[in-house]
Amino acid sequence: MIKEIQKQIDRAKVNGAEIELLSDGNRTFRDLYHERMILFAALCNHNEEKAWKAKLRVDGKVVENYFVAGVETSFGNIEYPFHMENWGYFHVKQIVRVPEWGEYTADDVAKLLGVEV
Repeated sequence: MIKEIQKQIDRAKVNGAEIELLSDGNRTFRDLYHERMILFAALCNHNEEKAWKAKLRVDGKVVENYFVAGVETSFGNIEYPFHMENWGYFHVKQIVRVPEWGEYTADDVAKLLGVEV
């Protein structure tokens, strides 16, 4: 059933549907991504000595209209891409380019609850 739903979403995207408006009945994808951005900005701003933001990827390329924000932890960097319109939410140092990506997992992100960042 999940695979069929994903196929329907993929078809809708091809046909120009605004997938970010999909909802679970409480929040849309747009709402969830915005809330994640606000919460991650708060985490970064609270740990500004270990947090950063950059416009260049590790390979030196720019992804138009995006930047990456991240925070160093004892188990590696946690980082997310965000639209440039959100740059001002992150009151952290700007670095030249994103560090090498450590490919963290959802379990690693959950560790943020119990780790000194």
